[in-house]
Amino acid sequence: MASVSSRSQERPQPLSLNVTALTPLPTARLPRGFTLIEVTLAVGISAIALVGLLAMIPQGVMTMKRATDTAIEARIHQLIVAEIAQTDWQKRGLYDYRAAGSNVRFYDDQGIRVAESEKDKAIYTVRLVLPGADNGGQKIPLQLPARLGNSGAQLFDTSDPSKSEPMQLIIMEITSAPSVDTIDKFDQQQNWPSIRTYRSTMSRLVDEVTATGN
Repeated sequence: MASVSSRSQERPQPLSLNVTALTPLPTARLPRGFTLIEVTLAVGISAIALVGLLAMIPQGVMTMKRATDTAIEARIHQLIVAEIAQTDWQKRGLYDYRAAGSNVRFYDDQGIRVAESEKDKAIYTVRLVLPGADNGGQKIPLQLPARLGNSGAQLFDTSDPSKSEPMQLIIMEITSAPSVDTIDKFDQQQNWPSIRTYRSTMSRLVDEVTATGN
């Protein structure tokens, strides 16, 4: 009996299963796409920002063009005043648009004058007004153009009425509108908003003195 009992105690025990080996592995999480609501919100926000930026482009272009025009117009003004200053005082009226044979002036995008025959290359058109100036005996009218009020110009008095004015008023009308390319178009009211006016004064620096003997 003892042998039977010991034999039963020596019976091999069944192997225990590893619990962790049977635990299912976690599945990999697939990436989730954007929902329709998220896409719609993103497109809406982008559209609002883009519209705001696009609205600023025309204003920026206009500001840049105006700054360029101001710089070139200043250059043209300086060149014209320097040219008049080197002219005989009694012939400065040659620059007035009302002088015989006078015409508008044309300048390119660098402020360099171009011939009238090549005005298709011009960007700026200039009309000069020198009220009361002399043109070799021809007296230029004191009256200003219609766009400037069509009134008389206020010049400078001199202590000696027998001498000509010691200072000269110079008015430069300038435009970059391609439709204004002749003298008379400066006086057409529909063109006035595109014309800018520069007013300056030139002094008579030298008087010619003739010595006479008794």
